[in-house]
Amino acid sequence: TQSTWELPYFMAFEVACQSSSGRAAFAWGYRTELVKLFYELALGSPFRVFDPEQADLIYVPMVLAGAHGDMVRGFGYLTRKFSSLLASGSKPIFTLPDVDDLGRIAIEGWSLDGQETLRNVTSVSHSGWVQHNFRVGRDIVIPSQGGWLSFASLPAPNAEPTPALLAELNATKNGFRIFFAGTILPEERFSVADGNVRLFAQMSLANISNVFVGPYVSKYTEVLASAQFCLALPGFRGGWGIRGDQAVLHACIPVYTTPDRARAYEELLPYDAFAVSIDPSEMTRLPAILDAIPASKVVAMRRELKCLFRWFFQLESDALPFESLLKIFADRKRFPDRLAARLFPLDPSIKSVCDDLLPRMPSIPWGWATN
Repeated sequence: TQSTWELPYFMAFEVACQSSSGRAAFAWGYRTELVKLFYELALGSPFRVFDPEQADLIYVPMVLAGAHGDMVRGFGYLTRKFSSLLASGSKPIFTLPDVDDLGRIAIEGWSLDGQETLRNVTSVSHSGWVQHNFRVGRDIVIPSQGGWLSFASLPAPNAEPTPALLAELNATKNGFRIFFAGTILPEERFSVADGNVRLFAQMSLANISNVFVGPYVSKYTEVLASAQFCLALPGFRGGWGIRGDQAVLHACIPVYTTPDRARAYEELLPYDAFAVSIDPSEMTRLPAILDAIPASKVVAMRRELKCLFRWFFQLESDALPFESLLKIFADRKRFPDRLAARLFPLDPSIKSVCDDLLPRMPSIPWGWATN
C-alpha cells in the first residue's frame, strides 16, 4: 500500500563511506544504526529511480561511526566520483551525517572543485547534541532515538488511541505536574546569562508543589511516563536535546523552551497540537500557562502524542519516517514562501497527527529491502 502523498522520486548512491573505527553499531543507537536503517529503506523504496535525469532528489548515504575523519574521507570520495553532479546544484542533495560534522567540514573550507561549498547539500541530522551549524530552511532534524529506550518502558507504544486507551493513559498521569531530570551545571561553569536554561528553570520553579527540576532520578522512564508536562531543555552545547523525544514517546506533553531552534520533522508535524512552546523568559509563568490549558485540550494533546510513535521511534521496516523526509522536500518546493517565513507545518492542511497525517500514510510498510 503506497502513500496518498505526492512524493518526489530520488536516486540513491551506494554507501559512500563505512567506518571501521569508532564505536560498534548497536540496536537503536544514536547514529550508526539509524543511518543504516534509513539506507535500507531507501534501497527498497518504490520512489527510488536509477536514472539521475528522472530523480527529483539525490540521496547520498553516509554510514559512519561518527568520526570526523571518516566524514571528510567520505565526502572526498563523493567529490571525486560525482563532482559535476554535486557542484552543479541542479538537484537537491541530502545525506544523514551528524550535522555538526557537516557544518565543520563546510567551515573548514571543504569545497567542490575548489568553488562550491556544501550549501546545496541538506543534512538530515539525528544528533541531539549540537545545533550551532544547523541551517534553517536547509537542514532537517529527525528524532534521536537513543539506546536508553526500550519497548518495556513505553505504555502501549503503538496502539490505536481509542477512548478506552486514552482513559487508561490519563489515569496513569498521576505523577509530577512539571518534570525534568538531567545534568544541571552550576552558575560558575555555565551561567544563566550565557544560556543555562536548565539552571534558570530550576531556579524559577523552585519550591512549587508537584514540580521536579533536578538531577536524574531512579526509574527515570517510569517517572517520565507518569508526568503530565515534561520540559525539553537544551544542554551545555546548545543542542535541541533528546528530552522532547523522550517526552513524546512516553505521552508526556513536551514543553519546548527554544523557539529559535528546529525540532524533529518540524516542517511536517503540527507541534501546536501536541506540545507547548515558551520563551525561556516565561519560565516563572509556566505553571500559570499550563493551568490555563483546558482539560479537554490536554486529553486531545495526549491523543496526538500516541499517534506520533512511528515518527519518533524508527521501527525496523516502517517506511513512514523516510517517506516523511520526501514529503518535506516536496512541501519545500510547493510552499517556498512558508518555508522562508518558518510557518510550520508547510502543508496548511495538516492540523492533526491522528486525523490528517496517519490516514495518508501506508498501513503496510514497504518491508525490509532485499537484494
